[in-house]
Amino acid sequence: MMLVGENRAWAEAVKQRCRVISNETEAGTLPFDRPGPLIDEVMIGAALDGAQALLEDMPELFERIPQREAVDGDGEYLIGDEDWDGLSDGFDDDCECDEWEVPLRQGHPLLPAVLAQRHPFTWFDAREPSGPGYPQRLAGSLVAG
Repeated sequence: MMLVGENRAWAEAVKQRCRVISNETEAGTLPFDRPGPLIDEVMIGAALDGAQALLEDMPELFERIPQREAVDGDGEYLIGDEDWDGLSDGFDDDCECDEWEVPLRQGHPLLPAVLAQRHPFTWFDAREPSGPGYPQRLAGSLVAG
């Protein structure tokens, strides 16, 4: 669990979002399949690192989650449950907020700027998607500004 200082209310809000994401995932809906707060994408991104090992070590934890097929009904390729190499790239492509990864990388050079734009207390709010290329646009404005 990520903590913002000693803020227990923030940690409780994270816990509540985890429940929402868990329930939606069990029903086959992922955070990038619907609009939602930035924290949802940050938490899924944080979970990606250990998810493959957890699935291999304790598959029973995932029994209630419907399997995603690698090809949909129209024959279009989708990221399936076994496509770990492409998962992070696919997640990044599908996210509404391209800065989801910045808070997860220790010492990321854009972290202060992202936090100035989107304080962690606002990560639970409805927001406009930042869209693809947001970190690059933010970096460019820091260099130009």
